[in-house]
Amino acid sequence: TANYTCLDTLSLHDALPIYLPYVATTLSNLALFYLQCKKDKTLSLKYIDEFLPIWIEFNYIPRVQKYGIKIIWVLGQWGINVEEYIENYFCKQQKED
Repeated sequence: TANYTCLDTLSLHDALPIYLPYVATTLSNLALFYLQCKKDKTLSLKYIDEFLPIWIEFNYIPRVQKYGIKIIWVLGQWGINVEEYIENYFCKQQKED
């Protein structure tokens, strides 16, 4: 007989949300990297766009809140109006759904 832990019964879909706050950290760091170390606005914004849905879903977690502030700062450094950017992002997502 095999010993199974509760994690063995989780599907990948069920387990993935556990890691998303850590993914958000990486995405925000990449957005910052492409602002400060290797200037590439397109890539920086790409990582911000990937960060935003995680931020909305997990914004109650202090780590995600902290990196959300970093993302707002990065957008500001690119000279982007943060409110307009986020609003446009979510309007675009609704149209795609």
